Amino acid sequence: MNKDGFRTFLKKQKRSEGTIAQRIRLSGEFEAYCHDYHNNTDINAVKPEDLHAFISWMKSQCKSVNSYLWALYRYYDYKQMHQCVSWPLTCDNVKHL
Repeated sequence: MNKDGFRTFLKKQKRSEGTIAQRIRLSGEFEAYCHDYHNNTDINAVKPEDLHAFISWMKSQCKSVNSYLWALYRYYDYKQMHQCVSWPLTCDNVKHL
C-alpha cells in the first residue's frame, strides 16, 4: 500500500490527522488479513470475494466492519479502482452478505 500517496489524497480532501491515521491503519489491517488468510500481499490485487470473506471474518470476531469499509472505500477511491469502489460498501448491504 502506498501510505504516503494515500495520506496526501486524504489531506487534499481536508480529512483530519486522526481520520487519516485511522484510514491508513484500517486499510493496512485489511491488507495484512489478505496476506495472512488469502496469500495475497497486495491490497491493489484483491477481489470482491476477498472483501466479503474479510467482512464475514470480522463479524465472526464480533467486530464492527463500518470503519474498515469507509477506509477501504477511500483507499480504492484514491487508487481509482472503481471496480472495487462499487462493492457493497454500506452498512445496509453488508448486513445482507
